Amino acid sequence: QLRAQSELFVTRAEVEQVRLEARRDPLTRLGNRREVDDRWPALLAACRAGGKPLAVAMLDLDRFKQINDRFGHAVGDGVLVAMARLLRENTRAADLAARVGGEEFLLVLPDTDGERGLEICERLRHCVAAYPWSTLADGLSVTLSIGVAFAPPYDADVLTARADAALYAAKIKGRNCVAVSGKAG
Repeated sequence: QLRAQSELFVTRAEVEQVRLEARRDPLTRLGNRREVDDRWPALLAACRAGGKPLAVAMLDLDRFKQINDRFGHAVGDGVLVAMARLLRENTRAADLAARVGGEEFLLVLPDTDGERGLEICERLRHCVAAYPWSTLADGLSVTLSIGVAFAPPYDADVLTARADAALYAAKIKGRNCVAVSGKAG
């Protein structure tokens, strides 16, 4: 009976491990869209219930296709891995950082007002620009464009659309900058 219980426990642990892995991007080890779908509703609900601020940022590595074309996909993968490390080092455990596209990342920053959200995004942008990219390939430099939106409303679709629009504005402004949708709370 003890052996059967032990095997059941191992099976449950393995299932949980598979479930957790399904929520991770295999390259960067950041969350993926499943992680966003699982965690974001609770983050929104908690901020809404407590009347707390919330910042949402869409981040995009500038001219990433050109990096892949010029330096190769292995270097491009190295850029993505380094970017994920910078995100982990510059966000809190309570924040949600996910890779949601090829070179696009989402940050959900609960209990973060406009001023603090902008500060975090500018710090990330500076960290990316200052990173020693030449260790991956001679002549490599990488910059980051960021679009930020703030709650209210506490609606994932609205906040994502606003952050996307702000990201587009950052690209139009010349890249390597942070743009805000609406007021910065």
